[in-house]
Amino acid sequence: MDVATLISQAQQVAGRVDSAFQERTLRFLNEAVEKWALARPWNGLRKTVDVVCDGTRYLVFPDFVRSVRLLTDLTNKKYLDYIENWDRQATHEYLSASTGAVAWWREEGIVPVYSQPATPSYVTVAGASASDVFTVHLAGTGLDTAASGTAGEVFFQEELITVNGTTTATSTRIYKDILSVGKDRLTEGDLSIAVAGTQVGRVAANRWYTPYRRVELLRIPSAGTTLRAGVLCAPPQLHETGQVPHPSINPQYLIWYAAGVIHKAQNETDQAAVCFRQAAELLAQRDYQEQAFSDRDWTSAPDPNYWDYDAASAWQP
Repeated sequence: MDVATLISQAQQVAGRVDSAFQERTLRFLNEAVEKWALARPWNGLRKTVDVVCDGTRYLVFPDFVRSVRLLTDLTNKKYLDYIENWDRQATHEYLSASTGAVAWWREEGIVPVYSQPATPSYVTVAGASASDVFTVHLAGTGLDTAASGTAGEVFFQEELITVNGTTTATSTRIYKDILSVGKDRLTEGDLSIAVAGTQVGRVAANRWYTPYRRVELLRIPSAGTTLRAGVLCAPPQLHETGQVPHPSINPQYLIWYAAGVIHKAQNETDQAAVCFRQAAELLAQRDYQEQAFSDRDWTSAPDPNYWDYDAASAWQP
């Protein structure tokens, strides 16, 4: 079932068949794809990546990483333990910003850029296609050094920046931290985000924003330390009308989930709950197939034990 059919059926289920609502429906379908991939990841989404530390406490992963499952120190040949509240258990290392080999890590969340401004600066954005004209929403914190007290010194600010082709556009405000950045539509080329002439992030042509996964380390490793991570990658985005989702995804799940978000967007809470419940039941059916029939089609590969054949214990008629 291709994207055009998924959009049409999701709108029919939601009772809103509207050509002007197709792009939003496509966003809802992609949200459903992400939900399925996190709950039922197929083998192609599991990868191992090496990331080089830059001498800070934080480690930002490439934009295709959605979840970090394990982390090892390749330089010092150590496995790193995941501990959520290590700042309460090892306060000295945390508060004194201790350096050295890392022992503990924790997921810190999603950030919109892979590098924040070193000093408060203007933010520049530019497209990669001369035919693109779109709007970028930028939000973050500003710095007012003349203000009295920390509450007034740092403040929230946001703005809209028009991008015309490959011409560089500059923010009207100076940003201390970038909290959110995204496009108002899919584009022909990628969006580049830079601070003081150095790129700090990008948004792919077929995405509205980029979520960079970031982890926090207890000790600050030396710059150049290589960490090897087992990660779960983001599923491919749906963006072309003739495109089809991964074959392990039940298309009916996408339809019902997207229909639920359409209802939710219109404040139709009860109807949304019905659609989400139907989507959850479709997801649960895969669990039942797995447990009752060893049907592992959602992983696109048989169970590893399938290939283990013991002739001595083989069934005989």
